[in-house]
Amino acid sequence: MPDVTDTELCPAEFLGEDRPSRSLSMPWQINVALTTRCPLNCPQCYVKADEARDIDWAVLAAYVAEAAALKMHELNLSGGEPLSYPRLAEAVRLATAAGLGTAVATSGVGLTAALAKELAASGLGSLWLSLNGSREEIHALSRTCFRETLTAAALLKSLGLPFYINWVARQDNAGDFPALAAKARDLGAKGIVVLVLKPDSRHNAGAVLTGEAFFRLAAFLRDYDDPAMPIEVESCYSAMRLAVHGEWTTGIEAGCSAGRDTVAIDVAGRLRPCPHLDSAEAGVTIAEYWRRSPALAALRATEETIGAPCRGCGHLPFCRPCRAKAAKVYGDPAAGDRQCPVALREMTRHLFR
Repeated sequence: MPDVTDTELCPAEFLGEDRPSRSLSMPWQINVALTTRCPLNCPQCYVKADEARDIDWAVLAAYVAEAAALKMHELNLSGGEPLSYPRLAEAVRLATAAGLGTAVATSGVGLTAALAKELAASGLGSLWLSLNGSREEIHALSRTCFRETLTAAALLKSLGLPFYINWVARQDNAGDFPALAAKARDLGAKGIVVLVLKPDSRHNAGAVLTGEAFFRLAAFLRDYDDPAMPIEVESCYSAMRLAVHGEWTTGIEAGCSAGRDTVAIDVAGRLRPCPHLDSAEAGVTIAEYWRRSPALAALRATEETIGAPCRGCGHLPFCRPCRAKAAKVYGDPAAGDRQCPVALREMTRHLFR
């Protein structure tokens, strides 16, 4: 996978000399929370919604127009459950007409043939189904609606519409991943992305993958070779990328990309570094936020401010762990990842060699 700053991927204006430190000149993509509506109550959900709420359409349209003017690449449309947002297809059409790519991540609940066809006709770039287990009892440890997700996958396959799988690595499902990969292949998925566990709405990340289970999954991913259904590890999961690929990339792609190549818009229309970080700013444009936000400046200084065990770790130039976990679990956005399997293994080796 090439670095996102590769000039073949990023136009020259994203790589200008006046860009903020350790970031692109403007965000490459933006995550938009369309709604807090969701018919589910998944155990690992990070959204704390006291009431059903949709983003104001005029606010969304203004951000889409600015994103297009900034020549941003893609809008990731999320929620809540984005399929519960009544103007989802219209939002996709709006972004497509502005020249922006689109992606939707969903449980699949509420997907009908008519809606799937409408989304495809609106120009939807990619659709991602959330599936955390090959069997219902494993999926249910972190998500609900296993059967509904499989039904959505079967529908998409029958319509000839491509889809991908989002899978969150956890201590309670990592051993199932080989079976999950086989299941995804049978369902007709075009690929899988392995996601790091983010803190839930109660700021809990107790199921974080660590220990030997982490390295067994890394070994499977390292040996996996099926170009018909590729498996990627998201940049936020930098410890897993390091375990799988070694010290293969630096800079923006070396880990958490909040404020470096991406930002987010919450359902209230406020800008955030990413959907999982609570700091939010209202009344500013994307360009102003990108250039002037103290929160983004602090994230871009992580290499200097990060705590142990990351501070002093030789892998730090190639591994920048999730800042949302640091903020929510440890109460400090600059905290190091105290559960990092790579760091803990190397500390153990140091003690006993």
